[in-house]
Amino acid sequence: MVLIVGCGILGQYVLKEVLQNTDEKVLCTYHAAKPALRFEVGERVRFRQCDVTNRGDLQALSTLCGGERLTVFYCAAYHNIDAVFEHPRQAHQVNVEGLELFFETMRNIDSLYFASTDCVYGESQAGSKPFCETDACAPINEYGRQKLSAEKIVLAHGYRVFRFSLLYGASPDKNRKSFYDKTVAALQAGEQVEMIDGLSRCAIAYAEAAKCITRLALSGESLPPILNICGESLMTKYELGLLIARQCGASAEQVEKISKEEGKKFFKDKRADCIDLSRSVTLQILMQKG
Repeated sequence: MVLIVGCGILGQYVLKEVLQNTDEKVLCTYHAAKPALRFEVGERVRFRQCDVTNRGDLQALSTLCGGERLTVFYCAAYHNIDAVFEHPRQAHQVNVEGLELFFETMRNIDSLYFASTDCVYGESQAGSKPFCETDACAPINEYGRQKLSAEKIVLAHGYRVFRFSLLYGASPDKNRKSFYDKTVAALQAGEQVEMIDGLSRCAIAYAEAAKCITRLALSGESLPPILNICGESLMTKYELGLLIARQCGASAEQVEKISKEEGKKFFKDKRADCIDLSRSVTLQILMQKG
């Protein structure tokens, strides 16, 4: 059985890939509202409300799994950088303590793949090589520090970590809009959208990221402890805005460039100006798998 813990936007794309490429039964958890998906899931999929900080919820989830061997995609997180900064204790309960409680409670885990972030690396320095998975981590914000702590828990249990760069794309949930959805809606309404000319990331579409990690995870082969999941090259937020405009048929002139300094005025916690990731190890493994 496949268990997707935290069936948000990434988890929903993973669900779609699992359904398309396997015959596995799937159990998906959600925290507040059950997803209203834009694609059919059929009888193979069950949804369960679960708060990962609640032992009773996790015990009920373990019982619902019925002793089946589990392949787990763990996507549950308190992940808004500024919200984590403003509510660090609450975020820590979800991002770190909830994960520890999950391992204390759940049984029969054959494999687990933890959704982490490029924020664990910290800041890329001018002229430096892209971060590879074995590089030292020096996160500059509270979210990155919490996710790095969570990674250590996952690795100590012998499971795997996927470090994602900036993810973008339409939400499969009819009731939940992504940054991409909101941007497309504004552009199609003829509005101007402001995008920072900076904060460079190796952005990757949700669909591509989900396809990559499900292919890696469900191959049945051994993987390195940590893998970067990212796009081919760096792009600024402004360049991402131009990409979104092209994809939805809007004018590039609707995307207004603002300076990095101006954009950062709205942030509560620090953001790295650049996080450049290497995807060479991930690509090499995918090529080996054909």
